Amino acid sequence: MTANLKSAKAVWQAFEKFIHTQVQVKGRSVDTQTVGLFRLNDQRVEFLPNPDYLEVGKFKPQKGIVPRTHGEDGPHTYRDFYDKVKTDTADMLQMSFVAFSVVTNVSTEQVRRILVDIFQAVVEASRRT
Repeated sequence: MTANLKSAKAVWQAFEKFIHTQVQVKGRSVDTQTVGLFRLNDQRVEFLPNPDYLEVGKFKPQKGIVPRTHGEDGPHTYRDFYDKVKTDTADMLQMSFVAFSVVTNVSTEQVRRILVDIFQAVVEASRRT
């Protein structure tokens, strides 16, 4: 159990450092491929949850994330907005579980599982409240 906690801590720290470095330091956006996108917006890191993640967790998008006024071809739903951000962002990086595996010395599958488990815990906590 101690080894699992150490692995989880190492993966989470690597994830945090990666997001900070890529988004705040280098100004790139990151697609986690599991829970959503991280991007820089007005010098703040903004998390745009994957629409499927929102649905599973019964979350609502944060107020102010989806523009209130839409042009003729502007986004009409959160999913439209999310897809537009994802396709319109030229500097979008795809997060690699393999890279975290190398850095943390944890198997690629275990890295993916740890991150998914952390975000699933958020979903479960949300359902209880």
